[in-house]
Amino acid sequence: MNKGEWYKFLFKQADEAIVNGYFFEAAFISYGIIEDRLNSLMDIYTIPIGRKGVAAKIKALAKVRSTAAENLLQFKSWDGGKYKNHGGLSETLAWGELYRNPMQHHLGDPRNYKSTIGDFHNQNTKDLAVEGVRVARELSSTLMRYKKHRHKFQ
Repeated sequence: MNKGEWYKFLFKQADEAIVNGYFFEAAFISYGIIEDRLNSLMDIYTIPIGRKGVAAKIKALAKVRSTAAENLLQFKSWDGGKYKNHGGLSETLAWGELYRNPMQHHLGDPRNYKSTIGDFHNQNTKDLAVEGVRVARELSSTLMRYKKHRHKFQ
């Protein structure tokens, strides 16, 4: 099974999980895909993958100036040390900040979870899954376009 077939399988699993109300399963699959796609970008730029978390990886990618990143990832506003606008990766960051971080970081304490998120399997949990799958699909297709066309910009 190649990576394209694997992702097709994973996205099918995530879609089915959402339909069946298994929102954490869909979010978990999405997060795994997002991490792998960012790791792949880091490999392209030869950035060590030891960084933990999506935000740290995106910030590391934003420190490498590249015509391909500007054209295909829509990175903008280079200030001499990093891009100020994360372009196509901005939604990935936003998903983490709006949905994943609050959910994941409060899950261990029921009092914090209930006061911050609300009841289990509420709309926030569904949004975490639905938006996670959407962001993972978008990132995956962006990376496929990037790999296909990056030689034109280097």
